[in-house]
Amino acid sequence: FAPDILVGVAASHSIGDFDFTDNTGASPVTGTYGTAISTVNPYVAWFPGIRGAAAWATGGFGWGDIEIEDQRETLRASPTTTMTGALGGSYQLVESGIGGLKVKGEGWAGRVMVDGSARIDSVTLGMQRARLALEWTQGYRAASGHELAMTVEGGMRYDNGDGANGAGMEVGGGLKYMNARCGLTAEGRGRLLVSGREGYEEWGAGGMIQLDRATRGEGLSIRVAPSYGDAGSGVNALWERGVSDAVRGFDASGRGNVDAEVAYGLRGFRGTPYSGFYMAGGGARAFSSGVRYELGSGMGLRIEGTRRESGLGAAQHTLGIRGRLQFR
Repeated sequence: FAPDILVGVAASHSIGDFDFTDNTGASPVTGTYGTAISTVNPYVAWFPGIRGAAAWATGGFGWGDIEIEDQRETLRASPTTTMTGALGGSYQLVESGIGGLKVKGEGWAGRVMVDGSARIDSVTLGMQRARLALEWTQGYRAASGHELAMTVEGGMRYDNGDGANGAGMEVGGGLKYMNARCGLTAEGRGRLLVSGREGYEEWGAGGMIQLDRATRGEGLSIRVAPSYGDAGSGVNALWERGVSDAVRGFDASGRGNVDAEVAYGLRGFRGTPYSGFYMAGGGARAFSSGVRYELGSGMGLRIEGTRRESGLGAAQHTLGIRGRLQFR
């Protein structure tokens, strides 16, 4: 084959079981459901040598048995086969200076066929999935020390068939400005997730302002980071898991919070004293103070005392020591 084409075959054998309770009758019936499946998956991938470009396809065939045993009947089994197919790719649509536009997509379909037996009904299950993700980044750098970076991300996922199904879409982005000369860093970010399943919607926004004119750990530094909801990008989570978990764990209450810290490095002193606080919209608060030591060669030490307050009980106080050792 050509040097930019990868061809192979993957094989696997899986065994699993779980307990179940059937509540459809006059009284509950418990039992065990087990599977033993062997699969063969040939695949091919193409890497054309263009930055960020790749295409691939794979298929699969599996065979095995399912076994069911419950309080009403003894162990019974049925032959089972599976068929899957998927194809996908990624491509750098635009490349400009420090940044560009990337896209990746994938389509997948699968079918499970239970042949049935005298005591097991024949069943055919079908599932389909399509997902798409885009990322645009752009950076600017000036000789005067100004730096600006922008990011916009988007993702879509569609699941259909006899498994978890629904559609979801997320759009997010961020803007970051840095000035090394005056030690200023300012950034803002936000995201919106919308799902057709149960009308779920989630959004978040956040930012950070940091002033750090310290030289080799000396001088004053201030950082303030307010946020509401989950402002971090979840496009990868949407790609991997969808939004089913998010819908089940949704909390409609406000989730605003502020995280801030003030530190001052002293000349001739290897430690940096600092104080910080965290305030959440639900009434939780935390105040901390301590000293950070940078001991060189990837070693660090932090000594910190913290007071946590909430409406659930009395304030809690902790004193901790944390070390760091990095091997290079």
